[in-house]
Amino acid sequence: MNINSVLFWMSRVMVLLILLSWTLIPLTWFFMMSFTTYGGLPRGFELPRIITLDSYKAVIFGEYSVLPGIRDSILFASACIMLVFLGSLTTAYASSRMRGRFTKITNSFLLIIRGVPYVGIGIPYYLMFKDWQLLDTVWAPAFALTTIALPTAVWILRQFIDQIPREYEEQAEVDGASFFNVYFRVVLPLMQPGLATIFILTFFTSYNHYVFNLMLSRGLFSPVAVKVAGFATELTVRWSEMAAASVIAVIPMILFFTFFGKYLVRGVASLGVGVKG
Repeated sequence: MNINSVLFWMSRVMVLLILLSWTLIPLTWFFMMSFTTYGGLPRGFELPRIITLDSYKAVIFGEYSVLPGIRDSILFASACIMLVFLGSLTTAYASSRMRGRFTKITNSFLLIIRGVPYVGIGIPYYLMFKDWQLLDTVWAPAFALTTIALPTAVWILRQFIDQIPREYEEQAEVDGASFFNVYFRVVLPLMQPGLATIFILTFFTSYNHYVFNLMLSRGLFSPVAVKVAGFATELTVRWSEMAAASVIAVIPMILFFTFFGKYLVRGVASLGVGVKG
């Protein structure tokens, strides 16, 4: 191994360490802050002077328990996943197999929707769901977030469908299969890596979502992001309890990624080498 190779790998390690430090140091500081008492925040990257579990007891068993928020976040993420799947499966297939100016305009319009700020569509959704009496339910923020998440899901699934040879569908049609049989028995199984990718990305996007849950909820339905933000009031910020609630709230995401993270890697790899590969 020559000196250029050594320098190259050393530079990559340095960049990796810088990125890890940029990410892990704030998280570690926040984790240490969850063990402090009220007013005992660490002023720097140091262990707290007094270590206590009072903050964890408060956010688990207290009046402002974060556990109902985690339940609501999982329910909200499940609703978003269902709506994104229902909207993206057929849309992505039509976008891939239909060619023409109208399809190009539709695809461009989807990307434009993805760039719209959340707050920009929050007020119209608030007025609409208020008339439909859907405020403070899981469906109001789920429908709103689906508007933003759907274009990304369609774009990703379209890339997977583009890599499925049309000959597979044509051969099935020659054998007498109907359109629905071709779609559900030929196309859909080959889309599994893409479906897994959409499933994981939608969960990550929706579980910690804050804007729509804040605008379209009034307390009965309060996901974990709103619960955590609730520790900051007009008079004070309960930093230790907010930190403890954040640590507890991230546990479902860690478990989720532990079990399903490998499917995200496979999905991205499949997108890179093609379904046929």
